[in-house]
Amino acid sequence: MAQFGSALDWGSRGRGFKSRQPDQKEIKADIMGLRHDIFLESGTREHADGAVFNRQSDNYKDLDRRLRLVEVKFPDLAQSAAA
Repeated sequence: MAQFGSALDWGSRGRGFKSRQPDQKEIKADIMGLRHDIFLESGTREHADGAVFNRQSDNYKDLDRRLRLVEVKFPDLAQSAAA
């Protein structure tokens, strides 16, 4: 038996329904946020990849220049490496 005053205030309509699942507006906002984050990350990654490539290219050019200087000073090393 229910005690006086313990009944919930739902009234004659009964309990209202509110889904625990996100509604369409929330889902669309989440998707837009993810798209934005992916765009920023890919742009940043492309920039970083380009910077790394340029740095490696500069390092290889510098190494090639230094090896040519060594080959000029020590032609015997260059000939033995080619053999």
